[in-house]
Amino acid sequence: MRMSARIWWRTFWSCAALIPCAVYADQMRFDDVNGAVFGGFDVSPYTATDQTLNQQITLYCLDFNHEVQFGQVWTASINAVTTGNLSNFQYAGTTDFVVDPLDPHFDVFSRYKAAAWLFSQEVITPGTRALGIYEYAAWELFLDPVHAATFFSALGSIDSVDPVTHHTFQFDVGQALTSAQIAANYNSVDLTQWKLVSPVPPGKADSVQEFLTPVPEPSAVVLLVTVIWLAGLIFACERRRRVRKR
Repeated sequence: MRMSARIWWRTFWSCAALIPCAVYADQMRFDDVNGAVFGGFDVSPYTATDQTLNQQITLYCLDFNHEVQFGQVWTASINAVTTGNLSNFQYAGTTDFVVDPLDPHFDVFSRYKAAAWLFSQEVITPGTRALGIYEYAAWELFLDPVHAATFFSALGSIDSVDPVTHHTFQFDVGQALTSAQIAANYNSVDLTQWKLVSPVPPGKADSVQEFLTPVPEPSAVVLLVTVIWLAGLIFACERRRRVRKR
């Protein structure tokens, strides 16, 4: 079976178009929560549907200052967590946070790395209480003064004590928040394992919340690359055979 150059290139670009790029805008729909509630607030992970790609994704919320409703549809930019994409983030250029940095090098991008580190700890330390601890610590990283009273009232209302360490929930949130700001920790997170789901436009008072989402397993991308490689191999062999026949 012969494959013309035109058909090969058409196959190549059709497959390449399916490989995720660094930044793209999609229509998102908020679907569900996991059922864990602390201080009257549902804590992540949540689930949403990327209606543009027609696939369900997991969301980890880092944004206490904004809201999202069940069934709400909004436009989001899906960003690789890199400094080059910082202008697309909800808190790009923001300096008015309740939590002051523990060191002068802890800038806005470091806060995003710290949030990714916190949510990465949930895999290491699973459990409903851990979901609440790391969620509140991530929220506090980006907390603004306008929402501080609501946040700290909710945090203070949580009556949960670790049966082993006897630490209160509030103590463990403070410990997690401090640990997240340690450079050795937030610089250790593999940012290629996360993308940022930011509202379009970002940084508005009525913006939808901002989330981190785990990057899917690379199997699908590897499959696409394999298909492209095989198509190229077939084309090269077919072309070589035609040359020999001349």
